[in-house]
Amino acid sequence: MVEAQKSNFPEINQLAKGIKKDYLAIFHALQYQWSNGLIEGHINCLKTLRRLMVWTSEP
Repeated sequence: MVEAQKSNFPEINQLAKGIKKDYLAIFHALQYQWSNGLIEGHINCLKTLRRLMVWTSEP
């Protein structure tokens, strides 16, 4: 991580800063097997249905 932060490439610097900032979230995401993917899928479906309803109700 230290070498990535000292890199000459701004993309790698930004990635290292993001990982450092969100370290605990990344750590817990890799440590636990739980996922919220199913819930995210349902929310995505509901948002799509809502957009379709608004689109079809417009004159």
